[in-house]
Amino acid sequence: MLGSRTAQADGGGGMEFRSRVRGCLLGGAVGDALGAPVEFSSLADLRARFGPAGVREFIVDYPDGAPVRGAVTDDTQMTLWTVEGLIRAGVRRDRGLGFNPVGPVHHAYYRWYDTQVLPGPPPRAGGPG
Repeated sequence: MLGSRTAQADGGGGMEFRSRVRGCLLGGAVGDALGAPVEFSSLADLRARFGPAGVREFIVDYPDGAPVRGAVTDDTQMTLWTVEGLIRAGVRRDRGLGFNPVGPVHHAYYRWYDTQVLPGPPPRAGGPG
């Protein structure tokens, strides 16, 4: 389980596990960013536009009217929030509170939803954003 003592055992196994998890999450995010602009395209349209090899680099998309290259979608966001919920469930188990990932993942999805509908913090003076 992500975040559990078992996965973080001494001897380097924990770091290898974490590295694999990070690699999976990064690979999923990259695939999401590559595929987002063409998500609903047909195979024929993809081949006509990109050739038989398909999409091989980040292409410009206009999700909110502004050009963006390589942006992830809600698919990646939901993956990350799911992992966050699983980590919380693992922590609860490690503290002897039982293991049931449904509640922590459910609450993680509520937190994700808040990021979609509530205003973010104001931009920092002199900083990005």
